[in-house]
Amino acid sequence: MLKLAMQKIKRARIFEMIALGAILSSAATTQAQDVQLKDWRLGVTGSATLNMHSGEFSSYDGFIECGSFSTANTLGWMAGNAIWFPVMSNVAISGRLQYYKANGNFTSPNSVQPYVEMPDGSLVRMESDYNLNTALDYVNLDVLAQWYFTPKFFVGLGPTIGLNTRAAYEQNEVIMSPNVLEFSSGGKERTILAQQFSANGGSVLLRAGLQLMVGYDIPVADRLIVTPELGYTYSFLNVVSNTTWKVNTARAGVTISYVLSAPEVIREPAPEMRLVPQTAQVAASVIPVVNMDVESTLPSGEVLAGADVVLMETRCNEVVPLLPFVFFETSNATIPSRYFTKNSEFTSDADMQDSAIGVYHHLLNIVGYRMQQFPDATISIVGHREVADGDADSALPVQRALAVKQQLMTEWNIADSRIRILGRGLPAVVSNRKITDGQMENRRAEISASDPRILAMVKRADVKREVEPASVKITPRITNSSAVAQLQCTVLDAKGTSLYSSSVATDGAATWNPSATALATTLAHSTSQRGIISLTATTNGQEKLIAEQSIPLRKRTRSMGFADRVVNDSIVEQFRLIFCDFDSPAMSPFNQPMIDMIRSRMRTTSVVGITGLTDRIGGADYNLDLSSRRAEALSDVVKERIVPAKVITKGIGATLIHDNDLPEGRFYNRTVLIEITTPVDAE
Repeated sequence: MLKLAMQKIKRARIFEMIALGAILSSAATTQAQDVQLKDWRLGVTGSATLNMHSGEFSSYDGFIECGSFSTANTLGWMAGNAIWFPVMSNVAISGRLQYYKANGNFTSPNSVQPYVEMPDGSLVRMESDYNLNTALDYVNLDVLAQWYFTPKFFVGLGPTIGLNTRAAYEQNEVIMSPNVLEFSSGGKERTILAQQFSANGGSVLLRAGLQLMVGYDIPVADRLIVTPELGYTYSFLNVVSNTTWKVNTARAGVTISYVLSAPEVIREPAPEMRLVPQTAQVAASVIPVVNMDVESTLPSGEVLAGADVVLMETRCNEVVPLLPFVFFETSNATIPSRYFTKNSEFTSDADMQDSAIGVYHHLLNIVGYRMQQFPDATISIVGHREVADGDADSALPVQRALAVKQQLMTEWNIADSRIRILGRGLPAVVSNRKITDGQMENRRAEISASDPRILAMVKRADVKREVEPASVKITPRITNSSAVAQLQCTVLDAKGTSLYSSSVATDGAATWNPSATALATTLAHSTSQRGIISLTATTNGQEKLIAEQSIPLRKRTRSMGFADRVVNDSIVEQFRLIFCDFDSPAMSPFNQPMIDMIRSRMRTTSVVGITGLTDRIGGADYNLDLSSRRAEALSDVVKERIVPAKVITKGIGATLIHDNDLPEGRFYNRTVLIEITTPVDAE
């Protein structure tokens, strides 16, 4: 009986709720009975979003392996204005201009796991994760066709276009294990990099997609409608060029709109017909008509109609090992003048554009700068002498080490306590003492550091820019030119910045020689823009007549490999090992960080070229065989983890790439060059 009574009570409550809903619906309908589909609306809209990031990409800045990221689901929001107008009895078109926060938070394990020494002396691998926090801001324009299946319920479908206003990221590394390990700066987390995506050579693209939405109009007051909405946007374009990274969006929000009356169409009365006096007709006939012809002259001398201005950027990216030796003259402890001092306008080792030997000659500047950056690091300097070449004074080794120390202390203010000096006879690895070249290499001071970052490899980046066409000729075509008092030719970029301006005679021509520097600034945040060539004629009566022609301004980026080989649509990365031992194909232990980096940059689609070299010491046939063995030895090592699409090895013997007359030149010739070419769509 109790159960039956409860069922009756539940039924009664259900009937009460249905009745209450009918009353509220009737009231709402009564309040908004004037609102019909023929009326226009204006309103505001806001949504909470689920930003669904997918695709393969990396924060790769040229050489450092920063992890590959694929998926992330991160909350965001969008807000803006909306307009709504009818086109049929059950179809309306709505437009929305909204600000969209499409941020993403990604996590990727670090594939490089170096060994670290524990307090008990044991070696364990350090495991860490990369956290990448991206900031993506867009201004979206949505256009939806809304089909009303009932007077209030609709389904909308249409395109969305977004203009990117911000594309930046911050990447952190977090130590996962061992638990006792911390970074040298303190703590288990460090910031690796924070910058714009455009700083990595990638261009941020427009957001274009297709949006599906459902909604329900709820009248809440006279001419006021609240519309809860659910939507999903599928993106067609990648976020950053050279990636497959896309952001799809699911959202839930509300639009509040105010209903306007349908605008009346005001018809203008037909203009009266009247006769123009003959004098006015004559006056109109003398007004000049301004036009122009545009021609481009290519570097080859070929002349083409129109102008398609392209900035060609050729990038040379190379990782250069730092030879930690300072060489001295016979019986001398003075640092040779070829080693640059701080007064040589050295700022930092970031993106040095000098040659590999030029980078090496900044050795003491690089060491001093890095010791300032890492104040806990210490170094040891060991001086050596070569008795067979006249270094008879037993005090020379210590004097040579002291000379290096004093330069670091004087020019870089490095504390005495951070530099330890020693003097010994011959180096641990001795060059051939029977010949002059070998003896020169043994007269040196060797630097070692407690922190591997002090002597870490240097990234050498060089960008060469040129513009095609070499010149653009603008020839005015003006009728009744005698009525023109002044004629000005101007070339503007998309933001209205002047790229060229010159006065020109009505029967002459203006020649614009595009500047690579100016175009690089114009195209810094976009790979494709449009410019305008404008001719402004000022008549004798001070009336201004303007003719304009739009021209494309584009940028193309190419990579340059060793031996000036230019490669399109691929990323070319260059590495060289930290020198092979004298007369040996064996890889020096110093090469391990470089080998780890090479492995991390290879893909299964990459083509890897490995070239072995030697110095000039030894016979030609022997050196050719030794260089081939060096290339093969490295090939076996790099293929242990990932087998690329193709590996090409060769030895070129004592081919001159650096000055063999200098001991450092012979060390840099005693090396292996590695070139990794990866298609852009595989990055």
